[in-house]
Amino acid sequence: MRHLLFLFIFTLSSCGGGSAGNDPLPVEEDTARDCQDKDLLKNTDNTWKLTYETFQNGSVSAVIVTKTFHIDSLNAEFSDQKELTVLSLSETQVTPGTIVTENYKSYFRLGENSEKTVYGYINAGQLNISSWNNTEYYNPAYTDSRYNLKSGETLKFTITGRFVKNSYYPGSPGREEGVIERAKTIKYVGKDAITTQVGQLKACKFIIDDRQEWVWRGFPIQEADNKGEITRRVKEITLNNAAIRP
Repeated sequence: MRHLLFLFIFTLSSCGGGSAGNDPLPVEEDTARDCQDKDLLKNTDNTWKLTYETFQNGSVSAVIVTKTFHIDSLNAEFSDQKELTVLSLSETQVTPGTIVTENYKSYFRLGENSEKTVYGYINAGQLNISSWNNTEYYNPAYTDSRYNLKSGETLKFTITGRFVKNSYYPGSPGREEGVIERAKTIKYVGKDAITTQVGQLKACKFIIDDRQEWVWRGFPIQEADNKGEITRRVKEITLNNAAIRP
């Protein structure tokens, strides 16, 4: 029996362990595509909310940040474009004695491979009794295809266009117009296991200009500075008021 067993093992080894010939098994490519949930961007009923703890010098700070995302429309108009998706973001930072709220609206067209062609955005904010409203028009529209990157690949593009900003400060309202030209560099590093209060999440790690960001299902779950020091980490995620767990 031992001789038969040895002969069986030897035969498998000679045949490549049962695979066809001696060809190695195919290795699955590490892409960022599975780190975005496109279905979230196709339904105006979806609202997702993330609450973050923030860090200063490696310790949890007193600042609590909440981001609330919602798809406002799948058929919006902006500038001379129609049938655009509108993603709104409301961000609130709460510190002892101060509440800062900013609202963003991004106007884009979603491609078949998770890329977004962005035509403009609106940012409105308020701090105590001061407020501002900033609109950016991109010409030409830029395409953000970070979720098509493979591990180690880098995406570079330049955002150009114009902006109009209205500020409302006590006694000194103002209006400003100007030209936009911003270079953007996004590198996909690869998958990374992140431990959060939500649970352990296998996220896509990006280096975006001079900061780092980890994304899970399209949710930014962790951020770090250019030295790798953690600045934000998610502590709660809800989708349509229901808690999300991995």
